[in-house]
Amino acid sequence: EGITGELSIPQPSLDGSCTSGPVRFLRDQRSSCFRKLSSDICQDGKNSEFDHQMYLMQFPGIEFEPTFAQVLTTSNSLTNTSLTEVKYFTTLTPEVYVSDAENVLDTPDSEVDDVDRLLSSSLADSVNVEDLFMDKVWKQGVEEYEKLPYFANYEASERECRNIVLEVKYTLYWTGNKVERVNVAVLLGNISLGRSDNVYFNQYFSVTFIHAGAENQSEMSSSNLLERSGNPGYLIGYPLISLYTDQEEGGENATYSMDHLGIRIWGAETSSSLCRDSSLRKVEFGLDTFSGCYIRLMKQNLSDCQVLSQRILDVQKSLVTADYLAKDGSLNYTSSDAVPILFEEVNPPDSKQSLSSSCQVASSLTISILYTNSEMNGQATRVINGVRVRPDFETWQWTCIRDESGSCKSINQYLLKTRVEFIEIPLIWHLANYSRFWVIQDSLSCEGDVCWQDILQPIQHSFRIGENELAVILEWTVLIGLLLLPSYQFSRMKL
Repeated sequence: EGITGELSIPQPSLDGSCTSGPVRFLRDQRSSCFRKLSSDICQDGKNSEFDHQMYLMQFPGIEFEPTFAQVLTTSNSLTNTSLTEVKYFTTLTPEVYVSDAENVLDTPDSEVDDVDRLLSSSLADSVNVEDLFMDKVWKQGVEEYEKLPYFANYEASERECRNIVLEVKYTLYWTGNKVERVNVAVLLGNISLGRSDNVYFNQYFSVTFIHAGAENQSEMSSSNLLERSGNPGYLIGYPLISLYTDQEEGGENATYSMDHLGIRIWGAETSSSLCRDSSLRKVEFGLDTFSGCYIRLMKQNLSDCQVLSQRILDVQKSLVTADYLAKDGSLNYTSSDAVPILFEEVNPPDSKQSLSSSCQVASSLTISILYTNSEMNGQATRVINGVRVRPDFETWQWTCIRDESGSCKSINQYLLKTRVEFIEIPLIWHLANYSRFWVIQDSLSCEGDVCWQDILQPIQHSFRIGENELAVILEWTVLIGLLLLPSYQFSRMKL
């Protein structure tokens, strides 16, 4: 009693395995996990990720148990809990969840990723991941349990894993900052091992937030509805609103429209860690994100570095199709509300000669978003002020990864990454009303001895001398000379 934690669902990581991830308020989530079943695993199925008891439950009297998990109505109250309704279903066709392990785990060495195909898929509208989920709960072949089912177990005589969780769906109804009630649908199935020692299958999880007042509204096509990301400012966790215009330079009279692709990043919740299987997802305001996926290449792909580097750069740039971001989330598309996206052109660093195959590629894309946070009528108003997109280069080097026979594999995996950072800036710059002279003086000012650590600044850095570095060196040389000259003259004086 009084113990708090986080409602969580399994979510895939970069290496394809699944870990527990928290459910965020007002953030819809979907994920899938690739699982392995065997007789030993199913015998220990109770209180595992395959058991329905590890998810939200509901039956008379259990709410009084000290370890029973309940969703709080608000985050700052331990006394009020949301009404929870749980329904269990079983499917007559669990085999649709079973996967061919050879296609997922044992990819032939001859199968390499096509970078051009990856580019075309990244330009497609792959934000919507509805098709990745089986969604069998409300379809034919599904029946509701009349009573609470038994926990996950193994039936040796039939070589069958029984009551295995296939899908879990959380639907949370909210108003204001409260979760009024929670509906849970859990789909179970019996998976036969047959003559195999191991069977692989996919689990699916989803979290959906619905406003409690939306149930009584007339039915409307969701495709015709555009959801704000805040009004007037952005709300944390809501998608960025991307814009484009038909005019080249924009301007006061430009007409802006929503770009439904906008800015996307790698790593939607799929069971594979490969880029070719990854569905891109949108950037959510205020949430720093680091995500990625793997691309598989052969040694000859690294032989022409210029071609490979340009193709990877094109793939990374294709993640950003929009020209502008909306300053706030109110869906007002005017020139004053459009913030241009600045693309920083970065040349690959000089690659050192190496005996092995290596290339400098733009494997990472950093998206930096500047915003201000003010208060209006007691409500936080977050407004975007600037956006910068910068590719980051690193060295991809071919290494010999040996297989079980001791031979080098013909394919290596390389990581493509996306990083999103939100940086809050002050509403008013502390030197906004000062001239350039005083701004420079402020940068040179020292208090006490805090600047003594910079006395050897000219020789701290590398010896690549440009105009600015040369000026600094000359300045410090003259200064040190003026300091040492009196000491030298004093040492020669005869007392």
